[in-house]
Amino acid sequence: MALSKIQVDVLTRRGIEAGDFGFFAEQLENLFHDPLLTTLDEYGVPTQISSKFKGAILPSENLTQLLDKLRAWAPRIE
Repeated sequence: MALSKIQVDVLTRRGIEAGDFGFFAEQLENLFHDPLLTTLDEYGVPTQISSKFKGAILPSENLTQLLDKLRAWAPRIE
């Protein structure tokens, strides 16, 4: 989100209409992955790993549902 604020400030000072880069900035922050996969990184699951099994846990409505799916899927790992 800071990227968007910076471009608004710089372009407005120069008399140029600023764009809305909020969506792009959010996607960039999440490495263009589903935000829930990026959140798993905070639980110790690197994005590179969660991307490998995203088909088993996505789509999910929220983090709780995602974690429930992950718990159900985990016992199948040998």
